[in-house]
Amino acid sequence: MGIVTVLKEVRTFFNENICSGLTFKRPPDTEGLDAKDYKYELAEPKTYIMYPPAEDKFPSVTIQILDGETNRTDKSGELKLRFLFATWSNGKHFKNKDNIPVFNIDSEGWLDAWNFVDKALLVLNHTTHFGNRVRIKHEDKIQLGSMKEENVLANYYPYWFAWITCTIQYGTISSNEDVNDLI
Repeated sequence: MGIVTVLKEVRTFFNENICSGLTFKRPPDTEGLDAKDYKYELAEPKTYIMYPPAEDKFPSVTIQILDGETNRTDKSGELKLRFLFATWSNGKHFKNKDNIPVFNIDSEGWLDAWNFVDKALLVLNHTTHFGNRVRIKHEDKIQLGSMKEENVLANYYPYWFAWITCTIQYGTISSNEDVNDLI
């Protein structure tokens, strides 16, 4: 199996088993608006491979290759993947007791990113494969963390980020015919 095929299989798994049914705030077009006037909508996270697009990247998870290796002898490969979770929240929007919309700016948006991570960990810890052909190497640890910049937690308010890394194992392409099927 080629690397691109592996990544697409992981993306399909995330779409079907982690992102499906979740909703987070999607940032509005904010040109000329104060934060209190933001009209947000809820959206299911999108899943991207390697790099998110310049627009429409919140909420999302991006699947990135950190490194990998292949073994010619047993025709297998391993990839260390990072799943970058990205959410947006500028505060709490709610209606008061008189049913009047209220907005409170806060820095609690990190909760969305980490709730997203919690859902992913729950699913990953209870499965062995992404699809039928990509095995999660549970003997290697699943690691997690917050985004850092120069070894300090990054503050990109109102954008929130967290990540998970894990290692996967897959069968490699064994002939030119296999490569031609992918092209």
